Amino acid sequence: MSNSDGGRNLIFVGGAPRSGTSLVQKVINLHPAIYAGPEFEHLYRLLKCYRAMKNQNRSGSNYYSAELLIEQYSRFIGEIFFRKIETEKVDILSEKTPTNVLVFEELCELFPAARFIFVVRDPRDSIVSFRDVAARQERTKKNRNIGRNLFSDLSRLRQFLEAGETFHKNHHDACFLVIYEDLVAHPEPTIRQLCSFLDVEFHPDMLDTARSDDTSAAIAGG
Repeated sequence: MSNSDGGRNLIFVGGAPRSGTSLVQKVINLHPAIYAGPEFEHLYRLLKCYRAMKNQNRSGSNYYSAELLIEQYSRFIGEIFFRKIETEKVDILSEKTPTNVLVFEELCELFPAARFIFVVRDPRDSIVSFRDVAARQERTKKNRNIGRNLFSDLSRLRQFLEAGETFHKNHHDACFLVIYEDLVAHPEPTIRQLCSFLDVEFHPDMLDTARSDDTSAAIAGG
């Protein structure tokens, strides 16, 4: 398997933290043709480096062309995902990391046939969830930079929402918008629409989010 088809068997899920991206990934993973694994945390950093190299190329770098940059990055990242597809014996791989939404544009350049899912939740609920996360981390002595400063949290949410909105507007056919509240309140029609977008058959198993031990955490907005 290679990237010669533009990544048509790749799905990228993104959205603001605590917006429901984990629940969406959980639902997708219940489709027998799709592997929706854990977060690939290096993807955002790789794409930030790609962006920086692309911008340097525009300012006069003589070491590589834009075409070479796209070719090498898509080959490297694609090989990681395509090997996993073969290992899991599925047709499609879904990668979910909230920060994906900040690099959807770059991912689309590397994988023009990939599909993108932008998850949106009422920002007020996300802020409350931020505070819950901070409280839990206080008890476990973990340190995550959310839920500790309201203005910082609002700025972070705005960054994610604006990036996703812009991409969805500019790539409407390639990007599906999932409203978290719709998914929770009306799961079947929402999931059927998602399957139609992904061009896969709807499976009733996708409604069975109770299969995972951490379903309650996902429904809480992970």
